[in-house]
Amino acid sequence: ISGLPSTLVPGAEYFVRFSAKQKNATLWQNAGYEEASEQIKIAETEKPLYENTGNNINYEDNSSSIVITGDNFSAVFSKTNGTLSKYSLNGKDVITEPLTFNAYRAGTDNDKEHISEWVDMGLNNLKVTAGKWIITNDETAKRVDLQIKNIYKGNNGNNFTTEMKYSVNADGVIFVSSVITPAKTGDILPKVGFICEMPKEYETMTWYGRGPWENYPDRKEGAFVGVYKQAVSDQWIKYIRPQEMGNHENVRWTSLTDNNGQGAMFVAADS
Repeated sequence: ISGLPSTLVPGAEYFVRFSAKQKNATLWQNAGYEEASEQIKIAETEKPLYENTGNNINYEDNSSSIVITGDNFSAVFSKTNGTLSKYSLNGKDVITEPLTFNAYRAGTDNDKEHISEWVDMGLNNLKVTAGKWIITNDETAKRVDLQIKNIYKGNNGNNFTTEMKYSVNADGVIFVSSVITPAKTGDILPKVGFICEMPKEYETMTWYGRGPWENYPDRKEGAFVGVYKQAVSDQWIKYIRPQEMGNHENVRWTSLTDNNGQGAMFVAADS
């Protein structure tokens, strides 16, 4: 296919977009109206390896928390909650509520038969029993690794074990990996993942994935892959009946930033 650069950018993906449009005006639409479109990925390159660009990293092991600091950031890991509880960049709070395992969301119109089951399982009110932190300070790599195994308890034995590893680098980048093991299998869960909270001023959401409108596993082909920018508040859609909203599939990365462009970027690991 002509038009591809002779040298492909490391980590880049290349797509071709086909569009079928009205050649002539008709009674129902003007010339140029798009009848159909498709996007096909034709090339991709290997992502470059991450390089830690930080200079200094230190940690303090206190009675209630582990505090890791670098040149321009600090990360606090709670011993009570067994997780990352706060992250600050350039003296400004970015993450203010703990990164917590979550297996619940509000029920939608399609969930009527399951909502009461999820509440009975205690998914909406899981209680954490934190394990013990294992800390490894790699001075050569300028990185501090933390590992912990927690148990999130629901009702009637509906518990979840999370094995977490955080690799905190001197430049402020944190690699997070997790293994989630349910005590019971075969149940339909509304959601599985982790949640945290950021201050409301981080209102600009930019993502590389499918968009610009919301899309879902069974309805995403018409939402093409690209880099999109919207307001966080615009992800709320006032449906007449409760429905899921604001989801975007195949997201490679997303960032939440304030008016100055400062914030956090979340990058999905390669599968």
